[in-house]
Amino acid sequence: FPSHDKEPGSNSQGKGKRTKEAGRSTWKVVCQIEAEQAKIIDTDLDTSALKTKHSKLVTFKAKMESNKERYVADNKFFDTNDTCPTCRQGIDQQFKSDTVATNNTVIADLNEGLNKVVEQIDTTVVEIEKIDQAIKNLSEVRMELSLAKSSHNHLSNTLKQTIEQIEDIAPVS
Repeated sequence: FPSHDKEPGSNSQGKGKRTKEAGRSTWKVVCQIEAEQAKIIDTDLDTSALKTKHSKLVTFKAKMESNKERYVADNKFFDTNDTCPTCRQGIDQQFKSDTVATNNTVIADLNEGLNKVVEQIDTTVVEIEKIDQAIKNLSEVRMELSLAKSSHNHLSNTLKQTIEQIEDIAPVS
C-alpha cells in the first residue's frame, strides 16, 4: 500500500510499471522457449527405426563373425591334418593349399565387412544418443516453458491487482 506522505497512487504506479515491464519480459522468455521447443519438435525424435537398424546390424555382425570362425576353423583343420579323420584317406597338399588360400581371402573379406558393420553400428548408436539428448532437451524446455508461463500468469495477476488498487485509490474521472 502507498505511503500517505506521497501522491496517491505514485508508489503503485511505479510498481505497476515495473510489473508491466516484468510481464513483457516474461512473455518474451515464454515466446523464446516456445520457439526453441518448436525447433526441437521439428527434428525427427523417433528412434524406433534406428533401433531396428541397430538390431539388424548386430545380428548381421554376429553371423559374419560366425562365418569367419568357421573358415578359421577349416584352416586350422587343414594346417594340423594330413589325413581325413573320418575316412582315413590322405588329403592332397594342393587341395589343402587352395582351400586355405580361398579361406584366407574369404576371411579378409569378412574382416573388411565386419569393420564396415562396426562403423555403421557405432554411427547408429551416436544417432540414437543424439535423439535421446534432443528428447531430454525438449523435456527441459517444456519444464522451462511451464515455469515461464506460470511466472507470466502470476505477474499478469499482480499487474491486474495493482491496477485495481490504483483505480480504488485514484478513480479515473
